[in-house]
Amino acid sequence: MTKDQPSDSELWRQIQLGNNRAFELLFSRYWSAVYTTSFTYLKDEEACTELVHDIFLNIWRNRHGLEISSFKNYLTMASRYQVYKLVKKEKQAPLHSLRNMMHFPTQAMQ
Repeated sequence: MTKDQPSDSELWRQIQLGNNRAFELLFSRYWSAVYTTSFTYLKDEEACTELVHDIFLNIWRNRHGLEISSFKNYLTMASRYQVYKLVKKEKQAPLHSLRNMMHFPTQAMQ
């Protein structure tokens, strides 16, 4: 990369040192790709926006313990994983509600 545009690995080294500007650059570089990947599956703008922010927040919080060699690959896998978790959670939500209804006395159902 040119001097004006640092490589992902250069940004990552700076992020691990707590450089907020490097994190902002990385976020700007990849947020659209992560959003697009998640939107392909979810078709929900709000959920995808939250998912993207969660992924980047986790990167910032865990920056000292993460070993990321390719941000593009890491973020693609992270977005797919988060989509999977969200879809799984949504599929279980109706079952959870049904189980809760089964605990109501029968008089409440009338």
